[in-house]
Amino acid sequence: MILNMREINIMKYSSPKISYKQSQILLLYAWLLIILLWSITTAQIKDMQFKHLTIDDGLSSSWVRCIIQDKYGFMWFGTEAGLNCYDGNSVHVYKNNLRDKCSIVNNYVMSILEDSRGDLWIGTRQGLDLYDRKNNRFIRYPDLAQATVTSIAEDKDKNLWVGTYFELCYINLRNDNINFYSTDSIWGNNQHNSGVTALLIDSRENVWIGSSYGLHLYSKDENSFVNYLHNEDDPNSLCNNTIRSIFEDKDGRLWIGTRQGLDLFTNAHERPQKGIFIHHQNNIHDNKSISQGTIMSLIQDDKHNLLIGIENGGLDMLNLAAYKEGVNSFVHFKHDPDRNTSLSNNSIYSLFQDKQGNIWIGTFGNGIHSESYK
Repeated sequence: MILNMREINIMKYSSPKISYKQSQILLLYAWLLIILLWSITTAQIKDMQFKHLTIDDGLSSSWVRCIIQDKYGFMWFGTEAGLNCYDGNSVHVYKNNLRDKCSIVNNYVMSILEDSRGDLWIGTRQGLDLYDRKNNRFIRYPDLAQATVTSIAEDKDKNLWVGTYFELCYINLRNDNINFYSTDSIWGNNQHNSGVTALLIDSRENVWIGSSYGLHLYSKDENSFVNYLHNEDDPNSLCNNTIRSIFEDKDGRLWIGTRQGLDLFTNAHERPQKGIFIHHQNNIHDNKSISQGTIMSLIQDDKHNLLIGIENGGLDMLNLAAYKEGVNSFVHFKHDPDRNTSLSNNSIYSLFQDKQGNIWIGTFGNGIHSESYK
């Protein structure tokens, strides 16, 4: 029988009948459980192999900013040189054609969302497109012409939240109304170059906004924003104000990817005015600490691992089952010139797990990696 830490603590401290010897046995079980969880995680290093999809296979660019799988099973990759659709055998590339108003508005694709209706929304450096599958064409959203669309999310009312370099937009798809929230109205400061960099609508329908000026929470009831910033005098504040990724795991925990590490927002469910963050940052003296670099992408796989895409830092993995038991150890996957099945590039910009359980990894300089467990 394997006991979790909570059961052990209850037995150890609430039952006066347990002897000293018995308590030591229980503690031994606890340590064995932790070692087992850690060994399961580290064993996966030997089992992970990466296959590569590059420009030689038809990919339009080696820099892959975003990845999704649509309801039909096709993989879509957003690159700096076009939108790519992959059917498992070949890649079809969509690019702008100045003579065709039904082509994609811009080749630099920064975000992709398939909404609950199955429609594909494409965020580019010069606007937002809706892909019309039936007619194989793109419909441009006029109110966001020329906007750099960095992120797209859908709420429970089937409406869109769109982040751009200069504002946050709320699009009511039933009547096509759009509300704009300027960056000044969100964080109350004239902060240049601090547009929306990440968006997440969590399981409680909270709207979280990442920027280069902190983390922000939209309050629908008050139509206002709560801001969370780094404070050098507060060790529990955000570790860094540059946010590049926001993710909610299957246990409802909120993870924040920053330029200086990964933060866990411990009291996010309370919608607090003051957040409490646990920092996971690189320590050059600890090879189990998170790798150095900006946290660009976060997903949870079906093996209870948090996968972390890091700019110039490779792919890190944190076993969330072990993390709950107090094991705070990151496993690292990096380019190995002696292994052709290793990562071919250490700058990871996008992550996605498909319906078959495969992990897709978008890099800065070597296209797509797909990962499978032996």
